[in-house]
Amino acid sequence: MPPAFIDLAPIWRPAAFALAIFANWIGPRQGDVSVLRHFDHIPDFDQLLLRAAIRMLLIMSSFREDWADFPERRATETVITRLTMPRLTNGAEIAWPSASLETIG
Repeated sequence: MPPAFIDLAPIWRPAAFALAIFANWIGPRQGDVSVLRHFDHIPDFDQLLLRAAIRMLLIMSSFREDWADFPERRATETVITRLTMPRLTNGAEIAWPSASLETIG
């Protein structure tokens, strides 16, 4: 049989999504969220960064069984914390309980 396309899934993403993937790679994944300030001028960058982080987390978790300590998990947690905590607390400092879930249960 001659070569043929058997599955075609067209997809569109905003151009800034590529920047979000890059920013996630050089920032949270490397443990340095300070570089993210260079991308603040991009419209809806927080949402794109969150999607990029979750996308990479899902990709890596499907390929690795030991993904709990993988950099993508820490990067995604960092992004989620950076984006949600200031909005939830109105900028106030959070006092986390000293007990962990393992000691409570």
